Amino acid sequence: MKNSHNYKQTEIGKIPKEWEIVRLGDISDKIYYGITAKATEKNTGIRMLRTTDIKNYSANWSNLPFCEITEKRNDLGKYLLKKGDLIVARAGTVGVSVLVERDFNDTIFGSYLIKIKPKPEANSKFLHYFFQSHTFWRHLLGAQGSTMKNINLPLLKSLQLSLPPLPEQQKIAEILSTVDQAIEKVDDSIAKTERLKKGLMQELLTKGLPVASATQTGIGHKEFKNTEIGRIPKEWEVVRLGEVFSLEYGKGLTEKERENGEYPVYGSNGVVGYHSQYIVKGPGIIVGRKGTIGAITWSDRNFWPIDTTYYILLK
Repeated sequence: MKNSHNYKQTEIGKIPKEWEIVRLGDISDKIYYGITAKATEKNTGIRMLRTTDIKNYSANWSNLPFCEITEKRNDLGKYLLKKGDLIVARAGTVGVSVLVERDFNDTIFGSYLIKIKPKPEANSKFLHYFFQSHTFWRHLLGAQGSTMKNINLPLLKSLQLSLPPLPEQQKIAEILSTVDQAIEKVDDSIAKTERLKKGLMQELLTKGLPVASATQTGIGHKEFKNTEIGRIPKEWEVVRLGEVFSLEYGKGLTEKERENGEYPVYGSNGVVGYHSQYIVKGPGIIVGRKGTIGAITWSDRNFWPIDTTYYILLK
């Protein structure tokens, strides 16, 4: 993509000449906290958005809980979610946000959230993407440190950002929305493939290859038998895992002890480094025993499992 901008130096770095440095408070009509309420299974007619409902910068609006409002407010309407509102978590999953893309007449936002209503010169969707950027997170972490526990109104209002002219904001938001839609399609395709795989695993690992495959593979099951773990092909056996393999402890190898080499070093969550030596001949299976307990990793080649893992030794 060709970029025709001239640039200028600013307090937050180099930006296009036509852009401005603004504070979030200057381009927001209103910024305020949510209302105190509690979730309930009873149909109260009012639903509530909570910090835990915001995931991956989106929310499942149809799955929000009903709520009971526990504080007296005369102006309940200001807490209803309206198109263009940006909602930011101030506690819990601090800084995570969601854009409201339609009006809700029955849904409020809870007290651990902050509502931002942008002014006309700021595009809500552009700000939505800004809130996902490294610049936004650097500002928060710079103000509160790595152990960020909450954010407040003064902190959000003081946040600096580079703001393009409105037509360019809209175009940037449009491009990023197109990318999001493409990602969503890929994610849906991956999810469908994973469901297909799980179904195939259940079928093949309990019933074996179907009779129809016999012409190609020479293998196909017609007869089955009942066992203590369910119905299985007649030729199969029920065994205990300990009869076919043993779980062996990995061996400690600190970062300082590792000599850069070709053999992967495995921790409980996968590869943690490389070493010039191996202790297990691949291919092999590594099982997390500390940290991410039970996580399974496959290695195609010789490897070194450290002492937070087991490795499988076939009998």
